[in-house]
This record gives sequence, structure tokens and C-alpha cells, in this order.
Amino acid sequence: VEPCATPVRHHGKMACSHRTIENEYLRVQVNQNGTLRVQDKRTGKSFDQLLTFEEQADIGDGWYHGLAVNDQIFSSSAAGADVAIIADGRFKATLRIAVTMNVPAQFDFKSMTRSQALIPLKIVSDVTLRAGTDRLEIETTVENNVLDHRLRVLFPTDLDGKTYFTDTAFDVVGRQVPLPPDSHAGRELDVEYSPQCTWSAFGDGKAGLAVVSRGLPETAVRDTEDRPIALTLLRSFRKAIFSNDNIGGQIQGKHKFNYTIVPFKGGVPVLKLLQLGQAANGSVRSAALTAKEIKQSGQGSKLQLSQSFLSVSGDAVVTSVQRQADKLLVRMFNPFAKPQDVSLSTPYGIVSAKSVSLDGRNDKVISTDVKNGVVHLTLPAKRIATIIMKIGKTTVKA
Repeated sequence: VEPCATPVRHHGKMACSHRTIENEYLRVQVNQNGTLRVQDKRTGKSFDQLLTFEEQADIGDGWYHGLAVNDQIFSSSAAGADVAIIADGRFKATLRIAVTMNVPAQFDFKSMTRSQALIPLKIVSDVTLRAGTDRLEIETTVENNVLDHRLRVLFPTDLDGKTYFTDTAFDVVGRQVPLPPDSHAGRELDVEYSPQCTWSAFGDGKAGLAVVSRGLPETAVRDTEDRPIALTLLRSFRKAIFSNDNIGGQIQGKHKFNYTIVPFKGGVPVLKLLQLGQAANGSVRSAALTAKEIKQSGQGSKLQLSQSFLSVSGDAVVTSVQRQADKLLVRMFNPFAKPQDVSLSTPYGIVSAKSVSLDGRNDKVISTDVKNGVVHLTLPAKRIATIIMKIGKTTVKA
């Protein structure tokens, strides 16, 4: 922040109309029912009816969503919407979309049907587009006053394909869209939904769509003609494990959900999505330094505008960096089916490095080589690597 002698006004806006916002990459229009039509200018591909909410009964428990034989499934695609522009400038525009769905108040376990009494379920979504970005940020607020139900948000892709991808712990996996025609021999029934850590993606090799989220571990791509990504926002259920009365499981009250829509060109951008997932789920940490502390740090009167304590070259995903006296422990993984050449460096140089197992006991799990202060290694396909490096200076402050 710097003082200025005269006022400075920045003219410009990103809203094209009361229902349309646009930047270099995306054009976003709100339909009459509150769904989105997003055009990716890079590919010309348009995704329509995004942000459709689906509500249905849930008679399951903390383990799984329980399907009701006599269900009523509601969709916001038939509802009207209130739309407002709440931010419009050179660098950010936000549309607020409010839809109300009238749905059954609860499930009647005596008749095994949803109740006839309908109550309003209000859903408000803030849709933000920032200048220079190729993704759309969504914050959805739900006032949950309904019992025994599940609420999902759908993102139709209208693309062909039988496999979608999700991230898991230290990996990215492909999952089949169609369910097996007969799973009677299995210990459990195959279900439509699957787990994720932060994102799921579906494409046809030319274009695709991904949804990155925080704290929303249940996803699916439905085996229907429009092939929508289905992200579960909430489940309200009456049964707990080994119990039939679980008041807390109904999670009544206000809930906020954050997720990002990412259209892409070509194949699934695995590394980009993994990094977006880390950014969505990791907080930004800051440290304030006085002029005296800056001087004592040896940086002179000013700190550099940017500084990296660790640089990684190659297609690997870093999941942990830990300081151990004059050493750095770096953990990363290779999400691809082919080995990847990786290099690690620090501004202080690296004296030596060794690969260890996850528990840190076994040495030389993966061969490493240090040349000119840089660590080189080949990370095998679908493998985790833990590297302990001795850095050149021991006065590094985290």
C-alpha cells in the first residue's frame, strides 16, 4: 500500500449484462432457471445447465447414501431464479443466483415414502470470474431445513466417454462411468458415486470439464446422455452406525460450500488440477517482519519481491516439505503411468540427498544424484518418494 497525492480511478468492468460476465478465457451467462452456460473461448466448447441442483431422499447412514424405492427426485432446472450483480470491476465480477426448491420435509419410514408436505429449500450461489483466469469460483450457501435427503450439484458435460478421473491420496485414478450390469456376486452393490480428495474431471480428449472442491469427498459422473459431473454437497440422514436415531446426521442449519469449475482443452490437466486442489484446501500463511528483522536477515533494507525455498522441475506433485535442522524432507509422488525425471533445488544449494521410505528408516529406496547443488532422480510410475536433503546453509529461516 502506497500513499497517492491524487485520487486514482480504475475504469472498466467485466459484466456484459445483468446476467453475463466475461474475461479473456470464459463467457458466463445465467439462464432463466439459475443454471450457467459457460463458453470456453479457447475451444469454442459451451457447457450448458451447469449449477443444476438435484434433491432426493436419503434413507442411508454415515456409511452410504440409502436409495428409496419410492423416491421423488427434484431438480432446480425447472425453477426460476433471482440474479444480482454484486461485484463488477476490472479484475473481478460476481453474480449472485438465488433459487428456491419446494421439496418434501422428511421421509416417512412407516409408509416408506417422502412426506406430502413441501417446504422451501433456498440455495444461494455467488459465481465469481476473475480477470486472467480460466476457471469459475462458486460459493453456495444452503439453509438446510429438510430431513432425510441428499443435495447434489450437477455439471452436464455433453461429452462422450466411459472413464472419469479423480484424485486420491498420492494418486489419480480412472473410474468407469457405466456400472457393471450385474454385481450380485459382490459383497456390496456397485454404486454410482465414488470418493475424491479435491477434484473430478471428465473429457473426450479434445475438451473437458473439472470441478475442484474443498471438503466435499463424494463425486460421480452419471451414466446419462449429458454425462454430468455430480458433486454431493450434503447428506441428511437419520441413522448412525449401529443406531437408528442420529440427530446430528441431519445437519440442519446454514452451510457454505466452495468449488471451482475448470473447463480445459485436450486431455485432463492432472498437475494443474492437483495444484488447484492443494491451493483450495491449504491456507495462506503470512509473517510480518519489522525493518530491524529484515536488516538482520541479511537481505539489506528490502526483501526480494519473490523467493522460492524449493524449486521442482519435472512432473511430480510435492505434498510435504519439512525442515529438520540443516536438512529438508521433501515428499512427492508421480501420478502418471510413466517414470518422470525430477530435479530439486534450493537457493542455498544441496550438499547431499538420499531417498528413504515413508517411515524414514530404509535408505536408497530410489536412486538420487547430486550435481552442482541440484538433486536429480527418476521417479517410477505411480510411486511416492521421500527425499532428505542436506542444504548448503544452516541459517535458513522457515
